[in-house]
Amino acid sequence: MSGLKLDLPGLGEQQLEVMKPKVTIVDDLLILEATLVTKGASLDTGVPIKLSARPKLVGDSKIMLEELQVEGPDIVEPEKFAQFAQNLLNPLIDFARMDRRDHAFRLADLKVGGGGVSGDGKLLLVPKIMEVPKILEVPKTTEAPKTPTGDSQLVQPSK
Repeated sequence: MSGLKLDLPGLGEQQLEVMKPKVTIVDDLLILEATLVTKGASLDTGVPIKLSARPKLVGDSKIMLEELQVEGPDIVEPEKFAQFAQNLLNPLIDFARMDRRDHAFRLADLKVGGGGVSGDGKLLLVPKIMEVPKILEVPKTTEAPKTPTGDSQLVQPSK
């Protein structure tokens, strides 16, 4: 969670940090309880918040959060904030953005439940581009001598 920074409209240069995150999995629901703090501010100035959502695999490269709900004593309109947060956080993971010239990850299946998350997918490897061998130049040959009738003669190599 330390890698998550939130740039929100209206905050100017300020950013929000997610502090003291606690993630639990109940059935197919991810639940995050944390404190949102303005970056660099003291933890006691933060706002406690609880987010819950269902992760869903979209295509083979994106994990999206659906049905996001927000709870918190200081959140005035939780439904509006939930929609805003869902738009802000999605896609939660986009494997296509992590593609490299020589490899990429794709998911075939994502399961959330039993207290954990599991997935099945593939690693796509691109072979290193091989150097194309240069074509050897064949020396030009002289034209075979002609017979009096104009036909070419076979030239036998000398021994």
